[in-house]
Amino acid sequence: ARERATAALLDYYAFAGGPAHVLPGDALAHVDPALIAQTALTSEAAVLGARDAFAGAGCDELILLPTQAGVEQVELLAAAAGCVARA
Repeated sequence: ARERATAALLDYYAFAGGPAHVLPGDALAHVDPALIAQTALTSEAAVLGARDAFAGAGCDELILLPTQAGVEQVELLAAAAGCVARA
């Protein structure tokens, strides 16, 4: 999971972090794609920890996106977050 998420996020954010593709003052000029990739939630414990941390901060809606195509990824995420019962 870690390797696939890292590859997907590095590819997605490849445009960020450098002056070649950003406008002056663009917030993405200082984004490090590798740092973003390191924050991917790739375990059930990480998903639950993020869910609980955001809830503890008062968040009542959290949007999590899988980095891999396939409906099974959404199902795994929902199960990890405790949104559905495991089979």
